[in-house]
Amino acid sequence: DALDSFCRGEARESFDAVADQIDLSPLCRIGDAGAIKSEITRAVEGRAAEVRASIERVKGWMDPYKSQEGLTAEKMKKFVAAGEPEGLRQAMGVYYDSGLFKAYLKKWEFRGEFLNLIARLERGISALDVAAAELAKKLTSFKHQYTAAIAAREDAELKLKKAVDARGIAESAKEVLKEKLAGLHAQGEHLRKSIAELEFALQLAKQQFEDAKQALVDSHRRATSFLEFLPAEDPPLALLEVQSARTQELMTSLKDELEGAKLAQAAVRAKMAAMTDA
Repeated sequence: DALDSFCRGEARESFDAVADQIDLSPLCRIGDAGAIKSEITRAVEGRAAEVRASIERVKGWMDPYKSQEGLTAEKMKKFVAAGEPEGLRQAMGVYYDSGLFKAYLKKWEFRGEFLNLIARLERGISALDVAAAELAKKLTSFKHQYTAAIAAREDAELKLKKAVDARGIAESAKEVLKEKLAGLHAQGEHLRKSIAELEFALQLAKQQFEDAKQALVDSHRRATSFLEFLPAEDPPLALLEVQSARTQELMTSLKDELEGAKLAQAAVRAKMAAMTDA
């Protein structure tokens, strides 16, 4: 507005004074002042909007849960308590639109594929834990019963030995008694050996079970340690697929170990049943 007023007043008078020498009027051909003002205002407002948008984008990247609408610190605690790796959501906020997220990270989230596999393994371990305790209790009772049976056989064996050594018994009767004595002795030795085998088998089953539990803990720690080594750039999809496949293989291996522990426990039960029937 000031420039327009200047051109219409003071400048015009000066231009007219030298008009016969030089035409200075083009210096004030700035166009409509109102239109220029509107154009400048639009330019300033547009640039201000761009700056605000840039600031919002920067603020968005400062959000640890970027692109995860509705996520709060309380929900995060719930997810971590349910087994989700700590720090996973922050990593997902950075890699949410990458192959890393789609091919790997997503499988570790709450109710995701990998946590479901781990939950099933943990249920299997809990069931085995109960079964192992019950089996140990039964074996203790079983051992007491067979210890009493062995003592009774030893007592009968001693009486038979005295009868064999007694005078006045026919040789034919002595031979029969000796055979029975040998049979009782063999049965006693077999019982002792069977109980020792049962205890060894139970110990082996317990060791397999403990190994399977430790393997589950170790595998979860190794599998989730990727958060400490996230790449600066989006890794190749092929590498992510390999990582995912390895995790699946690890879960399968753990299932096999648990099955081995179950089979070992079943073998102990079968031996106990066979000895009871005998």
